[in-house]
Amino acid sequence: ERDASLKRMLHGLDRSVHLAEQMLAYSRATVPGDASRRERVELENLLREAAEAIQPRLQERRCTVDVAVAPTAAGAAVIGDRQKLLSLVTNLLDNAVRYGPEGGRVQAEVRRDGGAAVLAVADQGPGIPSDLRERVFESYYRIPGTVGSGSGLGLAIVKNVAEEHGARVEIEDGPGKRGARVVVRFRAA
Repeated sequence: ERDASLKRMLHGLDRSVHLAEQMLAYSRATVPGDASRRERVELENLLREAAEAIQPRLQERRCTVDVAVAPTAAGAAVIGDRQKLLSLVTNLLDNAVRYGPEGGRVQAEVRRDGGAAVLAVADQGPGIPSDLRERVFESYYRIPGTVGSGSGLGLAIVKNVAEEHGARVEIEDGPGKRGARVVVRFRAA
């Protein structure tokens, strides 16, 4: 019984730490960036760095992230605030792991599409109903009945950072109509 109590306490602490981190990230995402912090950022590098940053969550949930870099990804770079962009990518991956099944796979892709640098992250979770796809970008909004320890800030952070960088965010059905696929289209550098 003591082990179960300790496990509950640690889980509660993990949720509190995650919420505090998300609130701080949201605060940073909503403050206009300093133009002097803008630099050329390769999306492939950000994606690999974000995947490394969420390794503890991946191990905890026994999930994997498949990173696909399309042959057209050469030049899939954007001009922006590297830290904010890293926060965007990390939140996309973390959401996909958090809401996907234990032992699931997350598919992440970087490609160049004409004048756009595209980042897409797909999960195997329950998906996001089409009538709620705009609402999930609202701060603290969670889909009714959602299980898991989310804060309702991840996609709000993604949307704010994307908008600051002139990017467009869309939510689609995941591969095979399973899960959700979030696509961020930036103007390529």
